[in-house]
Amino acid sequence: YGICRVAYSLRDRKIREASIAIAGAAFLYLIVNANFTGYKPDAAKWRYGRGVAYDRAQKKAEAAAEYAAALSIRPELSDAHGAVGVLLAKAGRLDEAIRYMEESVRLDPGSARFHSNLGAAFAAKGELDNAISEYETALKIDPLLPETRINLGTAMARAGNGEAARA
Repeated sequence: YGICRVAYSLRDRKIREASIAIAGAAFLYLIVNANFTGYKPDAAKWRYGRGVAYDRAQKKAEAAAEYAAALSIRPELSDAHGAVGVLLAKAGRLDEAIRYMEESVRLDPGSARFHSNLGAAFAAKGELDNAISEYETALKIDPLLPETRINLGTAMARAGNGEAARA
């Protein structure tokens, strides 16, 4: 309708009316496309979020593909590295899992969850000294992690340090 009206106005030599219609359309275009909230979509986080949803739905292959897509967009996304590491650890691919988890810890050393997950992978592989070190680091960051505290005691007991495990 608006385009026809501008065309008729130009045909009838009503330049002022056509100019006002064009200016109004340009103004509406700018208003509709203005980003007033400052929101900027993040494709990497979106793909990571899809991976989490697939993971929760027990669709591990789809989750792995989404995490890989997130990492291809933003290789420094620590959450995606950690999630891939957990998937690999659950699949028994501990060496690969540890590499991804170490990268997540390198990218976000203040994450108790990443340290705890890395400790669990080391413990599953039998590297108890590394596991204990990671669990202790996790508990320094967040002392209120009961599962990590239990895992630390278990690793200490398995390493032959029962007294420390009881403490």
